[in-house]
Amino acid sequence: MSVACIINIFLLACSITFMGLGSTIFREENQEIPRFASASLGTFAIVTGFFMLIFFICGVCLYDAYKNTYYVSVAILMILQILALAASIQNNVYVYTAVKTVFDDYVHDPQNENNKKIVDSAQQAFECCGVEGPQYWISSGFKQYPASCYKLSSTDQELYGRGCVSSIRERRMPKFNALGGIAAISVILEGLDVIYFYILKKGDSSESRKLLG
Repeated sequence: MSVACIINIFLLACSITFMGLGSTIFREENQEIPRFASASLGTFAIVTGFFMLIFFICGVCLYDAYKNTYYVSVAILMILQILALAASIQNNVYVYTAVKTVFDDYVHDPQNENNKKIVDSAQQAFECCGVEGPQYWISSGFKQYPASCYKLSSTDQELYGRGCVSSIRERRMPKFNALGGIAAISVILEGLDVIYFYILKKGDSSESRKLLG
């Protein structure tokens, strides 16, 4: 099996996985409490994965017919993947900022039903209490914890001890990390793909054939 085949098989796997992870993140972003993930990451990952798949299908033909277009397409695709890597890293910070903003909004206006609904939904969905723990509510001036800080099925009012930031990160960051890892691998593979085609088309010397396998 040639170097090109191996690279392209890995690129195909990366593109399919990229779209799969993007779809999963997209569904999470559009659930009842979407404000705790970047609103565009899922869509961006799906689009990038789709372009990766198109590139896999058309890459060789594009190189043969439109060499400059091929290089531009690779550059654009690599930029998209680097941006996806950066976005996946940035989401680790975004989770804290988003949770803190939503919970602080509720603290400042506890009569706002929309704020209350988001906080209660988050605490029940992620089985957590407060931004970084139950102490958040007491330090914010609440005399008691919100009802959503307790397990609804519990008869003895068992309090969730974890903060929502750590709970949300634990559930979502593996997907973000996987997305970033695949983006980094794809950039490397596409760089190797470009080098391969450059050497292949540069000449048919025995040295080149030996290098390409």
